[in-house]
Formats: sequence, C-alpha cells, structure tokens
Amino acid sequence: MNNTAIVYPVLLILGLCSMIPGLSPQYHFVNDCKNWTEAQKYCREKYSDLASVYRDGIGSIREAVHSDFTGKAWIGLERGDIKWHWSLADRDFYRDREFEFRNWKQGEPRNHQEMSCAAMDHNGKWFGDNCNRERHFICLKGRSNDNKGFILLQQNKTWREAQTFCRKNHADLVIVQNQSENQEIRNVLQSRSVWIGLFSDPWKWSDHSNSSFRFWRSNQPNNNGGKQHCVAVVLKYSGRWNDLQCKKSRPFFCQGRMKSEAPLPTTESHIDKKTSTAKYKYTERATTEEARSVQDYLILIQENKTWNDALHYCREHHVNLVTVTTAATHNWVAKKAENASTAHVWLGLRFTCVFKFWFWITSEPGCYQNWANGHEPAGLEECGHTGAIESGGEHQWVSLPETDKLNFICYTCDGQGH
Repeated sequence: MNNTAIVYPVLLILGLCSMIPGLSPQYHFVNDCKNWTEAQKYCREKYSDLASVYRDGIGSIREAVHSDFTGKAWIGLERGDIKWHWSLADRDFYRDREFEFRNWKQGEPRNHQEMSCAAMDHNGKWFGDNCNRERHFICLKGRSNDNKGFILLQQNKTWREAQTFCRKNHADLVIVQNQSENQEIRNVLQSRSVWIGLFSDPWKWSDHSNSSFRFWRSNQPNNNGGKQHCVAVVLKYSGRWNDLQCKKSRPFFCQGRMKSEAPLPTTESHIDKKTSTAKYKYTERATTEEARSVQDYLILIQENKTWNDALHYCREHHVNLVTVTTAATHNWVAKKAENASTAHVWLGLRFTCVFKFWFWITSEPGCYQNWANGHEPAGLEECGHTGAIESGGEHQWVSLPETDKLNFICYTCDGQGH
C-alpha cells in the first residue's frame, strides 16, 4: 500500500486547525528562493499551502520573518477567472444560498476590468462601475442578523474609501442577501445610486479560501507586460502587495502546521458486504494507541440538527464539518458513523444551485467519491440538498434536504474525539 496517500488525511485534519474562519492562520517565512509554483508545491508538502491573508493577518505575516529581510516574498494569490465577491467574506454570516444573491440590471455585469465595483441604482438594480468614481454608499451596521441594519452615508467616496470607512466605523460595506433586503435598501436611496459591498477581481487563493482582503501598493496590480500573474508581499512597504511574474525566484510564506516527518498510522479498509461491517487493519508500524489518536481528530455529535445548524456547531465548538477526499478518511468517518443514532450522518458536502455542482466546504482537493446508487452527482441538481453518509450498511453517501435533522461528524483540533 502507498503510505503517502494514506497519511495525507491525518495531515489535512491537523492543517485545518489553523484555517478556521475567525482564526489567523499560522504563517511561516521560508527564506529559500523558488518560483511561485515551486513555492506552492513546497508549502503543500511541508505545511498546508501558500499563505492566504485576511484583514487581520498582515501583522502576523510581518512578524513571521524573524530576520532583517525587507524584499518581496510570495503569498498564495494568483490570477484566475474574474469573479464577484462580497467585501464581507465570512460564509458563517450568510444563510443558505444568500451568498450568491444578485440583482443585476439587464446586461450587467459586464466583467470589464474598468467596471469592477458594484453599485445600486434608484430602482434597486445593480451595475458595475469604475471603483474610482465617487458616490454615496451604504454601510452594514453589525455582523449578526440581530443588529446588522443598513446606514446610508451621504458622502462622496470611491469604492475602496467607502469600504475603509464602513470597516472602521461599522461592520463593512453593505451586503445584500435577498430581495427583501434589496427593497429595504432601495427605500432609503433618495433617487441616488450608491456603492454596495460587491466587487470583482481575477485573483484567487491557492487554498481556495474566500478572503476578499486586498492590500495592494499604490498603482498595483498593473500586470506589467501582461505577464504578472502571481502576488508577493513587499516587506519594506509595510507588507503591501505587488503582482509579479510567477517564474521569478523569491522567498515565500507558507501557512498551517508543519507536517510531521515521523511515520504516521495507516489503514486498509476491508468491507464485508455480508455483514455490512467495516473492518480495519493497521500496518505493523502503527500501534493501537497511534491509530486511536488519528481517529480522535474526528468527533461524532449525537445530536439531531439540520445541516446548517450542524455546520455552525462544528465551527463554534470544534473546527468544521468533516471533509472526505480520500478512501482512508472515508474509513475513519465510516467507523465514527457506526455509533450514530440516526440512519445517516451529515458531512461537509453541499450542492450549489448557482454553479450546479457539489463541493466540500473546506475546498480541499481530492477526487474520492462513494455515492450510493441513485445519489450520484450527475443529474442530481436539487437546491437545498447536502451530503450525508450512511451510518450502517456500506457507508455510502446520499443527498438529503438540508432541513433534515441528523447526527454529524466534526473535525476537532485537540484530539479529544470519541
């Protein structure tokens, strides 16, 4: 058996502990010159990934250097397809499908680089415009559904100036989660167009995180020569960012916990279809104690909750709903699920109605699938459905309405799963 493929899920679980929304990632400065792709490969092998940077992470990036280096160092931002993002990127703030709500005017958005910030007109319709244009704007008052509210600021500011003002004095530029909120905002516009907290850019993070934070230097990014597709921190300029050619060799920042060089426990699964029981055989290197410690990074919660409530519970009390991207992880999850009090157990798998595909909420790479007959993703495009694993039988995956109430499995960082 290939040990590398089996060890990976354990390291994945450990790496997630530094990537929970609301916690700053653990950054590591690597003073070894590599091009962007080489740096990405190194970080994924030794840590979790190239660094993603959040609004409160610039200080941590600079503190990670521990030397007098003041040059340019790669982070995990690279050029991709143009996408629209909310300024407030924390998915915990959004109820189901509200992150994807849009109310564009006909013919919008044009996805033109000069029209990369969104505004709302007096009819409540959205359009893209030049971010440097000045107009009034709407701030989001608070970050919870109880106190979020909307505040009209009758001051002329660019989109970035408006974002900075709202983040300093309130929560953020306004997000619009549904048609009712859109109408509520329209009612206070006073026949003017205003900035809202939606913007587009072509940048994506190596770990697929949804951080909308950008910390560009003046006149950056400029894609000089049309070949600058990767991003570096410029430490002598307060850690602000430049876009640069990816082939250039530079130091870089990784994120996550360093992966252990010591042998880790591995498993083989043997499914006995007559008894529908999963049996596990550990390699001679792995002691029973080591094997138990691996599985202790998964915890079964024997409470019946909807998928969204389960997600919030895992993120509040542990790390996240479990992601299953390899056969080995599936085996450990199946073992936990056998003790559930419900016929199925929630996983961190959901369907997006906007883009019509299934995805893991942690965006971890992996092609492993174990769908039950009749539940395969092809053609299964039901809004409001999420993924669960059978607690018995062959422990296959099924698609269920997210309003069903089931037990669920969380990742935990402290090895206290049971």
